Amino acid sequence: MKPLIHFDTHGNKDAGIYVDGEDTFVDWNTLAEKLQAINIHTQNNLAVVGATCFGFRAIKPISLQTAVPFFLLLAPEEKVNVGFLEDNVPNFYRGLFEFGSIDTAYSRHLSDKFKYFHCEKMLFMVIARYLKEQCKGKGGAARRERLITEILSQGMEDTPDNLKRVRKMLKDGLRPDQSLLDRYAGRFLIGRQCRFSMADLESFIDSDN
Repeated sequence: MKPLIHFDTHGNKDAGIYVDGEDTFVDWNTLAEKLQAINIHTQNNLAVVGATCFGFRAIKPISLQTAVPFFLLLAPEEKVNVGFLEDNVPNFYRGLFEFGSIDTAYSRHLSDKFKYFHCEKMLFMVIARYLKEQCKGKGGAARRERLITEILSQGMEDTPDNLKRVRKMLKDGLRPDQSLLDRYAGRFLIGRQCRFSMADLESFIDSDN
């Protein structure tokens, strides 16, 4: 029995989500903050269904530097018509209660118009992109050269031996390990056990090259 919040209201791309009164909206940043407080209290078990136009914009404020506002979010990225919601949202919940799987219910009834955010998938993809662009191949080499330039600018003598030593130091120091993943996962996932490892990330990056 995991908590689920359902929003059935209007959404505006810029103003946020409609709450009450004439043209009263809560902006996406504030909505994410409120949901984050609930998700922290529920130890990253909160699911959110946003049956509202542009509801997927609730992910925009998310950062790996802070706790994630929900474990998962199902919501449209653009406008969605009332007919689709009336035809599919009730069937989604019937499927959810029948099969006990939000993934199955989503794929059968909402996937045509709704996007699926999963906090672990975001963590995986962001760190994988960082490793690929900043730690591996040309990106990693360019980053090391920038750091070498900064070190030399501080007064270190530009000799072959110094360059060799600094390059080795940087290569060893910038090599990602499990502690990097654990540091981000512990904060972002609110202590929830991460189901992938640094080895899984390395394997994904190698297979993608």
